[in-house]
Amino acid sequence: MPNNDTSFVVTDQGYNLLANVATLNAVGDTGWQYFSWVPQQAYNGPLVFGVSNILNGNVDSTLLLDAAVPLPGAALLFGSALLGAGMMRRRKLAAAKKSEMVAA
Repeated sequence: MPNNDTSFVVTDQGYNLLANVATLNAVGDTGWQYFSWVPQQAYNGPLVFGVSNILNGNVDSTLLLDAAVPLPGAALLFGSALLGAGMMRRRKLAAAKKSEMVAA
């Protein structure tokens, strides 16, 4: 085949092939490919995604990533930020009122 485009990911566990057009014997949209990765230990290194466009200058290859964010965690983080901002505003207003009373 003239097209041998691949998509890959590099983690702490090495190189993982996500999709390969030549093995699917298709050109165009090869469909969704799922990849799941859980580090074996605490990992602070890079997570590299890439696409190779080999022997094909006519069509560009693309890799679309979709990161799932758990809603309960996101809602908890947002709610705690709102609560903290409200507490800071309340303290500022109380301090301003106290200094206003001392000045009078």
